[in-house]
Amino acid sequence: MEKMKFTDMNIDCIESCLEHLKIEDLLNAAASNKRLNHAAKSIYDRKYHCRRIPLHIVNGNPFALSTLRYLRCFGELITRIQLIFYGEINQYSWRYSEPWKERKFIRTQRTIDYINEYCGESLVDIEFIRIQDLPEHFKKPFPRVKRLKIDDCSFSGLTEKNWLNTIFPRMQELHISVTNVHCEEVSQITFELAENHFAFLEHLSIFLSQFETIPWIVDSLRRNFMAALELNPQLKHLCVSTSPGIPFFDANDFQSVNLQNLESLEVTVNDSFYFEFNGESMRFRNLKSLRFIEQTNISYPIPFVADNLETLHLYKFVRMSEYEYDFIEKHPTITFLRLSVIEHVDLERIAKALPLLKAIEFGYSVRLTIDNMIPHWTTFESLKQISFLMEHIEEEDLIPLLIDGWSIDTIVKYSTKYEIKLKR
Repeated sequence: MEKMKFTDMNIDCIESCLEHLKIEDLLNAAASNKRLNHAAKSIYDRKYHCRRIPLHIVNGNPFALSTLRYLRCFGELITRIQLIFYGEINQYSWRYSEPWKERKFIRTQRTIDYINEYCGESLVDIEFIRIQDLPEHFKKPFPRVKRLKIDDCSFSGLTEKNWLNTIFPRMQELHISVTNVHCEEVSQITFELAENHFAFLEHLSIFLSQFETIPWIVDSLRRNFMAALELNPQLKHLCVSTSPGIPFFDANDFQSVNLQNLESLEVTVNDSFYFEFNGESMRFRNLKSLRFIEQTNISYPIPFVADNLETLHLYKFVRMSEYEYDFIEKHPTITFLRLSVIEHVDLERIAKALPLLKAIEFGYSVRLTIDNMIPHWTTFESLKQISFLMEHIEEEDLIPLLIDGWSIDTIVKYSTKYEIKLKR
């Protein structure tokens, strides 16, 4: 009697045998033959379908054939991918010798060729990190990609402005980040690719951090950014974050573009944000969430007003001033509030201003004590959740607050403080 081969079993039995393999062994099985490939794909789809797959192009190492095999075997099931170049991250990081530059280009090109061939119809989320002259590598579009993230990538001055629309025609989220860039590299930074109308774009995120500021470069990036806002009035979510000292945009810029479809806004501002501010607040009809991070040593008025604001995050490097309390009092529709400020907060004033407040969180630097919470505890009539931090706490210390249905949710010990969460 002829012995049964492993591949002679029905597909369910094969899947049961392969079920507990590590991803590397599952890849080996998938590369063996068509029958095992079918079983391995079924397992991969069930266990790893939503995982973001990091693909590394490493400086000085031979090209990883396992990366290509991974794409070849499971590419049609991969929905989220991250392509990263690991090179020298220093002031000479883009001063490559020509032979090395050519090898890097070939490795990057080969990987993207495989991504195009095997993942082109399945990918919905792509991240590119430190890829030089990114547009030169693409040969065909990704019709299903909704989210695109570009970190520290350089672009040739010859890149067509319509490149993003051509390669990612249904893009809904665009995240562009520039970090850890030195003066030799900064001239290759551009947001020019964002100067276009993207029919499906709803979320735009710009992040600038830790690069040496050259005025004409910053002005160029600002023009690119403002053009993107003007061409995409349909945006629903906008995030703009910069490090202190980068004069990227100011309060008056928000007055010059139509942002009335925004539902959420996150801005990190510094002193330059308020230069020549005309004092007129911008009103948002549809804004539901505002995250306002102020990296200044003095307080300024928050230059926004929202008709139906529900969520507010305030982050300040100084104490809360009359400006912040005034902003809160103008928005009684707020149901969630997070405050990360220095020292004390006027709980009584917040309770009176926000009758609909359901949840409140206090950040690391807010100084709260049980004694100063007790007098105002019952004035938060709609409150269901509260989170705060203290240096020393015992459960019995919270007993005065455990009335009217309040109970302890969690107490978590961090390095120097306890985070206390109460619920009702």
